Amino acid sequence: MDSVFLMKVAQAECSVKEQFQLGVFLKLPTDTVDKITGGSEDNVVKTFKLLETWLNSNKNASNSTALFDQLSGACLEIKRADLVNTVRSEQIRQLNQRLKKSREIAPSCRRKCNDQIRLSKAEERKTKEELQKCSDELKRLSDLVTGTQHGHVHVQQAVRGRSSHI
Repeated sequence: MDSVFLMKVAQAECSVKEQFQLGVFLKLPTDTVDKITGGSEDNVVKTFKLLETWLNSNKNASNSTALFDQLSGACLEIKRADLVNTVRSEQIRQLNQRLKKSREIAPSCRRKCNDQIRLSKAEERKTKEELQKCSDELKRLSDLVTGTQHGHVHVQQAVRGRSSHI
């Protein structure tokens, strides 16, 4: 926007097209202004600041007071939107950092988990082998005890038989 346009704005001598453009800047949300003007948000903010500065310097002009009030409201809205955008940008940045850290940590966590699973499986096999050994030993001892009892019975019977002969 040039100074001639700003002068016309301050004097309320805008054409219909210029009034529409000003209305767009003063009343519509930033993203809509961007779509209509094809400008970036920075350009819109700069335009508001330029208008605000010019209107501040001509505050006493009769037609500029209402425009200044509209402009002030629009500038506050843009500042609020810019603040929200800044906060969202910071949140996105933080989330991206956390995602990056997660991606960096994930492979080592996966390796640790896989290693732990392998160790657990190895310990499970070892425990099963030890359990099988214990079971085999128990069976052997059981057979030995059973055989010994039978043997002891045979010995007792033999001893009884001898004693009856004696």
